Amino acid sequence: MQTFEATRPTVGAQAIGVARAAYEYSLDYAKEREAFGRKIIMNQSIAFMLADMATEIEATRLLIWRAAWLGKTEGVRNAEGSMAKLKAGRVATHVTERAIQILGGYGYTREYPVERWHRDAKIHDIFEGTEQIQQLVISRAISGLASSKSGMACDGTDGGPHGDSQGEAPVARLSTKLVEVRLGVVPGAASLDLQLEVLVEGEHAV
Repeated sequence: MQTFEATRPTVGAQAIGVARAAYEYSLDYAKEREAFGRKIIMNQSIAFMLADMATEIEATRLLIWRAAWLGKTEGVRNAEGSMAKLKAGRVATHVTERAIQILGGYGYTREYPVERWHRDAKIHDIFEGTEQIQQLVISRAISGLASSKSGMACDGTDGGPHGDSQGEAPVARLSTKLVEVRLGVVPGAASLDLQLEVLVEGEHAV
């Protein structure tokens, strides 16, 4: 199951791509939309939401990068890949919900893309291991219960060929590359690029 620790950061990257799309769209909307004679971004309630969204996105991107880097160099020992996916899924769901809030009633309609991004974000809490599975994997890893002489992997399953006699999986021999995740947004808006160093098995083919 060590493979999941290598692939889960890529799922986190997808989630953060969705979050960035929603954040940047709502930021542009807030800077253009006027209410009561001024741009709504001038209201602290809106500005503070955007500030929190930006902070959470940047923090999660660093968490994902670290998980990818560990997989390439030192090896994942405390379920860092699962941490990255767990956090990214939560952030994507929260940020897209905040984007709907900023757009108000418009955010709930299909004429605007944020309601779809909210639905797209939620899947990252489900596939490649649900939120609860990530919590289980992480809790076992940090408690030390996953590394026992019985050869248990960090997900609680038998280590098998993926683990050594001490239950510690060897560092996956994966190459890294820079992957560009391009998200198409509504007509007239610039496409969003998310560049992330992720773990990719094999050579530089996408």
